[in-house]
Amino acid sequence: MKTTIKSLDHFKALSVMQFDYEPLNVMKILNGDDAINTDKVEVSEIDTSGRVSHILAINKTDEFVFFADGDILRGAKQNRTLNTSILMYPNKKVVIPVSCVEAGRWRFNSDKFKPEEFSKPIEMRKKMNQQVTKNKLSNPSSYDANQGLVWDTVSQYSISYNLKSSTSSYSDLIENNKNNFKEFGNKFKYTENSTGFAFYKNNKLISIEALNNQELAKHHFSKLINGIIPDVYQIERIENFDEKKCTDSFNYFIKSYLDEPYKLYPGVDAGTEKRFDSEILTGFELTYENKLIHLSILNLN
Repeated sequence: MKTTIKSLDHFKALSVMQFDYEPLNVMKILNGDDAINTDKVEVSEIDTSGRVSHILAINKTDEFVFFADGDILRGAKQNRTLNTSILMYPNKKVVIPVSCVEAGRWRFNSDKFKPEEFSKPIEMRKKMNQQVTKNKLSNPSSYDANQGLVWDTVSQYSISYNLKSSTSSYSDLIENNKNNFKEFGNKFKYTENSTGFAFYKNNKLISIEALNNQELAKHHFSKLINGIIPDVYQIERIENFDEKKCTDSFNYFIKSYLDEPYKLYPGVDAGTEKRFDSEILTGFELTYENKLIHLSILNLN
């Protein structure tokens, strides 16, 4: 993967690098949020009884549809987050592996799910990725992310932000702090034609995300920013921005990812997942016919 940095911006403890990469094998893909909002895809409980660990998506279009690891869907019997990224085939029903991010509700408040405008926070993403990769070693078809661990992580964020939610919903944390978080969200804008992002907390790399095309990248940029804000908002000791340190760590983690041992698994629907996990990083690469769909590298240090 050859990368070209297009921008590197910072505000308080958060820095954001935007880049593009080669080879860029673009394919036409609908993002899942727009597909749901325009009724091209329906996402609901798997049946009237529901199942915490799985929901049902129906792609009613002749196009591929993408949902990202980190996406949060609200409604139905309880809010869920995806356990991994998914590329849906056209005109297909798919059972999606998910985890609950609202422990205190198990009743319908809507027939269908709707997308949130933020991803799950970075600590939750790291723990869930590690659990999925670990569980696949003994059961390659599993996408279990350890529901108890997810609930514990929601609880930790809730305690940190003094959140009192009647249903222990992570979405309530974002809603209750949206005016405070808005300052961060307004400082970062998508750089045209970027296909990847690197996020930093006090010059320390948090994650690297690369997507198949500019439209997908642009859509997910703000969601990723909004997902990371809870991890940086409360930091009081702000280090001076260090462009060289950010650039060097980006190059180091790209090289580490390329050198990392990995295992291949079939994707939830279309494509193949390459999963990797070590002492310094965890993550996955979803591809379809040798085209990158989503690469996620998460720093564990």
